[in-house]
Amino acid sequence: MLFGSKKQEINKNSTEVLEINYLKENRVLQDIIKVSYETNDLITASNKIIQIICKNYSIQYCTLFIYQGEKFKVAGTNVPIEMIDRIENFAELIYKEKCLGNETDAYVLKSEQPMNYDTGWERGIRYMMFSPLCNNGLIGSILIENTSVTLTQDEVEFFELVVENISLVLQNLIYFRQIVDAANKDGLTGIYNRHYMSSHLANAIEEGEKFGRKFSVALFDIDHFKNFNDTYGHLHGDKVLKEVSHYVEKELRANDTIYRYGGEEFVIYFKELGINEAYEYLDRLRMGISQLQIKTDKNEVTQVTVSMGVTEFPTYDHSIQGLIEKADQAMYNSKETGRNRVTKYSDLVGQGTEIVSSVQNQNIAQNFIPQQNVQTYVAPTPQILEQPVQQPVEAQPQVVEQPQPAPQPQVVEQPVEQQPQPMQVPQSVPVAPQVVPQSVPVTPVEQPVMQQPVQPQVQQPAQPAEQPMQQQVPMPGYNGMPTMMPGGMPVMPGMPQIPR
Repeated sequence: MLFGSKKQEINKNSTEVLEINYLKENRVLQDIIKVSYETNDLITASNKIIQIICKNYSIQYCTLFIYQGEKFKVAGTNVPIEMIDRIENFAELIYKEKCLGNETDAYVLKSEQPMNYDTGWERGIRYMMFSPLCNNGLIGSILIENTSVTLTQDEVEFFELVVENISLVLQNLIYFRQIVDAANKDGLTGIYNRHYMSSHLANAIEEGEKFGRKFSVALFDIDHFKNFNDTYGHLHGDKVLKEVSHYVEKELRANDTIYRYGGEEFVIYFKELGINEAYEYLDRLRMGISQLQIKTDKNEVTQVTVSMGVTEFPTYDHSIQGLIEKADQAMYNSKETGRNRVTKYSDLVGQGTEIVSSVQNQNIAQNFIPQQNVQTYVAPTPQILEQPVQQPVEAQPQVVEQPQPAPQPQVVEQPVEQQPQPMQVPQSVPVAPQVVPQSVPVTPVEQPVMQQPVQPQVQQPAQPAEQPMQQQVPMPGYNGMPTMMPGGMPVMPGMPQIPR
């Protein structure tokens, strides 16, 4: 028996009372066993079991623990959230001092005055029972607390069956959780991966919107992680990731979850914890990580620091992506302000209120970069760009229209008409070279010089001026090789080609 031997002799009246209690006890046992068929989530099942116990018995506080990482983690409780850490420490103390190494299956305390243990005096606890949950080894424990000694001896003895059934239910859920974890955990660190984070946070958002519950999401990054890989090798970098993630997982509550987001970035889910409480929790984690001493293969000690950011649902966002983005903004603020610190997104919102008000209908998270928002809003870049675009467009048609009516074809016709006139008058041979070189270069050169606003007008008349010069090279008087007609009149080779 867990809590002592039952009475061997009972009267008729007490027998009738026990029969009535057995009906209730059977219903309680059935409800507890039914929990394992209704849900596969360990946390949800633990809270349902607590509701069943408190509903059927005069119990004010009930807490279920899971033994994880050589520590008792709260799986379900109705104790105020701010007391969970101290309740976990109290459970470990009782187990080590009263249950570990002894044959005691349960530890019970009764007092007429509030008990002087952590959180006991604050809540006025006068009755306390702690019992380990075992099934092929220690899997957890249950802690029952009450402000009055109202439990009867029969009710206390009945908890033997309750504890055994709770142990079976929790053990089955733990087995199922191990199977699920094999597919949803990161291969290197052993914590939950990003795929599981998406489904888990989606369920948390749905539950929070349905019951009006809040929670916090934190994102943290290992500072200067690349230096570990570059200095000590990637194997030591993997060791840093495992040491940091295992430390955080060990220090979190059972209701909280850590995920590997990617690389050296991790996400933490704080169930039903506001941003201020999560900030205090994260700051303790940050200090603990900074005190870790991770040794290399050469026995060199390396120290690690992290930068953290935290936000809250539903105060600042209602979606997974929005919560991650806001936690990421807070985390990068920690990096920009010196690293090895924690930043609340609520502090960033307070700093950015004036900037956001100057930009109409903008989201705080998407535009919380004060300098960039002011620059993009003030700079009148569209007005400056419109003016230079109009000026070159108007100037181009004016430049193009002037060369088109330019008398380029008249310049070509004039030398053609003037050159055949000296051909009809049979003058001496030296007259032709005097007339041709004067008429050819003068007429095309003078007119383009007068109309030289654009470069294309200068180049076009220069080409026809060079061609007749090349044809006049073999003319008589220049190379001494005239061509004679039958009448003795010299004929120049280049002259017949001019009228063409």
